[in-house]
Amino acid sequence: MASKKGSKDIFSSIFGLVLSTLFLVIGLWQTRLVLYEVKNFSKTQGQVVDIISVQGRRGVTFYSPQVRFLSQSGEEVIFVEQTQNSNNTYQKGDRVKVLYNPQNPTDARVSVWWSLYLVPFGFVIIGGVTLVLMIGIMAGKISSGTEEE
Repeated sequence: MASKKGSKDIFSSIFGLVLSTLFLVIGLWQTRLVLYEVKNFSKTQGQVVDIISVQGRRGVTFYSPQVRFLSQSGEEVIFVEQTQNSNNTYQKGDRVKVLYNPQNPTDARVSVWWSLYLVPFGFVIIGGVTLVLMIGIMAGKISSGTEEE
């Protein structure tokens, strides 16, 4: 019976390592994409023209600003920010910083720290911390000899 418990411990440890590594890799990949956008996308000022509200589960309302800006070529572009927030932090008429793809100006986003980096950094922190914890747990089990049972 001891070998079944040891097998479960090994499986749990490997599963934890794989899952935490996956979170870390996803976070690093998303961070790389955001840094690419910040470096290569055009930057301009836009204006909030509307607030789009979406009813979520359990009656929670989420808000996204609809933003208008002029591209480098003078084209007027209107987009809805993909990041939604349960607090309506924008008002019609607010000026916002915009990042957009110069080859496809409709590929745009509001340039605020939490909108750009919160999700990627969250994945990196969760993945990194759990990876370190899993390595520590496995090292402790190996050094105490519990994996050999």
